[in-house]
Amino acid sequence: MIRVLIFSSGLMWGGLIGEPRRSNLGLTYLNPSSPLYRPDWVPTTTLTLAGGIIMFTAGMIYFIVFFGTVFSKRSFEPLLNLPESEPYLIEKRIPFLDKFKPWLIIMGMVLSLAYVPPLYSIYRNAAPKALPYKVDNPMPDTLQIK
Repeated sequence: MIRVLIFSSGLMWGGLIGEPRRSNLGLTYLNPSSPLYRPDWVPTTTLTLAGGIIMFTAGMIYFIVFFGTVFSKRSFEPLLNLPESEPYLIEKRIPFLDKFKPWLIIMGMVLSLAYVPPLYSIYRNAAPKALPYKVDNPMPDTLQIK
């Protein structure tokens, strides 16, 4: 939770002072030898980097523990045995829902209701394509406009 807060705080703070996302910041805006260097964006990018490193480390530790648990042999028997009880009411089963196929059909319908309208809207109301960028310059390449 805290790692996401650090990561998003750096991105939000940078966005509030005008730092662009998805650009080559390291080659231009954060490179002291570049004429486009912005020293006020260095702390925000550093904060984002710290949050990203913490998130990556936490994710790796999670997967190490997860796969270590899955692939390790059981070292001891469980110490706690919980008693099983009888149900108070015997519910009537619905055989139609005992199979997996109806649930997949319902899932497909719900996903279609959730995703088809926005995707259709995006397809119908798409904006013109973005201008191309050069690798060494964060400014759009206006020479390639036809």
